Amino acid sequence: MAASPVLSICIPTYNFGAFIGATLDSILGQHTRGLEIVILDGGSTDDTAQVVASRQRACPDIRFVRRPAPGGIDNDLAACVDLATGTYCWLFSADDVMRPGAIVKIMEEVAQGHDLLLCRHSDCTIDMRVMQDHPILVNSATTTYYLRTRADAAAYFAHAVTTEAMFSFMGGIIISTQRWRSLPIDERFVGSCWAHVARILELIDRGLTLRYLHDVLLDRRGDNDSFAHRGVVHRYAIAVDGYTRLAETFYGQGSLEAAEFRRVLRNEFGLRHFLAAKFACRKNPSTEDFGKLRAMMSGLYADASPAVRLKYFCFLVVPVGLYDFARRIRHRISGY
Repeated sequence: MAASPVLSICIPTYNFGAFIGATLDSILGQHTRGLEIVILDGGSTDDTAQVVASRQRACPDIRFVRRPAPGGIDNDLAACVDLATGTYCWLFSADDVMRPGAIVKIMEEVAQGHDLLLCRHSDCTIDMRVMQDHPILVNSATTTYYLRTRADAAAYFAHAVTTEAMFSFMGGIIISTQRWRSLPIDERFVGSCWAHVARILELIDRGLTLRYLHDVLLDRRGDNDSFAHRGVVHRYAIAVDGYTRLAETFYGQGSLEAAEFRRVLRNEFGLRHFLAAKFACRKNPSTEDFGKLRAMMSGLYADASPAVRLKYFCFLVVPVGLYDFARRIRHRISGY
C-alpha cells in the first residue's frame, strides 16, 4: 500500500483556465515524492477541465473533482481540503505561480511538526511581472510563534504589517490537515471570503504553533480580482468590514487584538485608496456608495491617534478634482 502524501496542494478554482496551466506547471516542475495536487472546480464554464487533463496525463498525482456549480470560495476551499489525504495542506490559488525550490523548503519545514506555516509572496502584474515582495510581519527573519494564550496572540498581531499576518491570503498558508479538520467550517462567515480565517483564529484560541517563513515562495498574480465587478467600495468593504467583524467576533470590539486589526487595515487601505474610492463614487454614483465608504473609513480611524486621524480629515476635505489632477500627473510621470 502506498504511503499517504506528506503535502497536499489544495486548489479551488472557477473559470481560471487561462491561468491554472501556469500554476500547475510551476508545481510540476518541482514535483517530488510525498506530494499530491487536489483541484476542486466549482463548475467552470471555460476550458479549466481540459487544461488540467493535459497535465494529469503527465502527473497522476493530480486529482481533479468538478462540481456542477460554484459553492463560493469559502465552501469550495473547505471542500477541497476535505478531499486531501496529505498530512499538511497548502491552500493555493489557481492563478499564482510557485517559485522553484518552494516545495523542498516546505517539505523541510513541515517535518518539524508545526501546526501552521505562513510564507511570503511577491506582487505581480497580470502577466506575472514582479513589482515588489509583499510584507507580512515586521520580522525580517524566519520565526516560530507559540500561540498558547490571548497575550501570545496579541503579541503576534502587534508584529503584523498587513492582513496576511491575519491569514487573508490563502496561498501563503500551509496547515496541519488534522488541526484544520478538528473544527467545522464556521457558518457565520460562509459567504464573507474569510471562513478559513475564522477557522484559524479559533484554532489559535485552542493553542497553535505558527512558523513564519520570511522566504518569498510564490508569485501572486495581480489585476485578476474576482470580486471587483461590484465596484471599489464593495471590494474594500469585503476586507474592511470582514476583518472588523472577525476581530469583534473573536476578540471583542474594544480589545487589543481588534485595535491591531484596525491598525493593519489602515496600513492596507491608506489615504490614497480612500481618495481613489471617493473619486470612483463621484464618477460612478450609480454603482458606488459614498455613505458606506465614509462610514467604513470613520470606523477604521475611530481609535487612531490624532496624527493618524488627520488622514481621515484629509479624506473629507480634499476635493475629488484635486485628487484627479494629482492622479493624472502621476500617470504622466510614472506611466501607470
